[in-house]
Amino acid sequence: MAATGAAAAGPSAREAELAIQRAVFKSGVPDALLSNKLTEFALKIAKLQEKGVAVALIELPIHADLEDTPRARQIRESFRRAFPALPLIRADVLARGLQIKTADGLHLTDEDSRGVMRNLSAELHDACAADR
Repeated sequence: MAATGAAAAGPSAREAELAIQRAVFKSGVPDALLSNKLTEFALKIAKLQEKGVAVALIELPIHADLEDTPRARQIRESFRRAFPALPLIRADVLARGLQIKTADGLHLTDEDSRGVMRNLSAELHDACAADR
C-alpha cells in the first residue's frame, strides 16, 4: 500500500503537519460546536441501542505531543461526562505495546493501525459483552 499525504512526503512534511495540529490543539473546541456534536452522538447512540446494538466508545491514539493538550482533554472529558454508562476503550489501552507514530499527529501509520486493531479486538469484545 503506497503512502499518501504527509506520510509519502517524508519526515519534514510530517513535522509540518504535526506543527499545525499542535497549534490547533492548544485551544478547546468551541462550546456550542462540542455541545452539538455530543447531541448528535447521543441521538445516534440511542438509535443503535434501541435496535439492541451494544455500544462502546473508542478513543483512538494520537501523537504523544497532542494527548495532554487542552483540546484532547476537553473532548475526552466531555465524552466521559456525556456517556458515563457506556464502556470506554481508552487510547492508552489501544496503544499498549506500541510506540505510536502518526502521519500528521492524528492519523495513525499503517503499522500502528494494525497494532491498534489487534489491541482493539479483545477490548471491544470485552466491552460489548459487559454491556449486555
